[in-house]
Amino acid sequence: MSHDELVAWVKSRAVDNGYIVVTARSKKKGDIVKKVRNDEHNHEAAQHLEGHPFVRRLSQDEQKMVGQLTEQHMDPRNILSTIKKQNPDNVSVIRDIYNAQ
Repeated sequence: MSHDELVAWVKSRAVDNGYIVVTARSKKKGDIVKKVRNDEHNHEAAQHLEGHPFVRRLSQDEQKMVGQLTEQHMDPRNILSTIKKQNPDNVSVIRDIYNAQ
């Protein structure tokens, strides 16, 4: 099977499965670059978003609080506990407190 036949076969299989394969030559080396695109996710939406940093981010007020409590030499676990007492909906984890310090 030639390279062109292989590319044609891959593109046809991709279309059959709802994907788009884009090929182009690299400007520097002349190598072929392939990109596969699919507008759909391969999984359902997450039920719990705690694992996503975007959801876990601290508000500006919470970031200020982390700074103030850090200056007072409060342990990160206690800072996190204080934030969660003030905002029960907060899903931050201890790593977020360390990152904010």
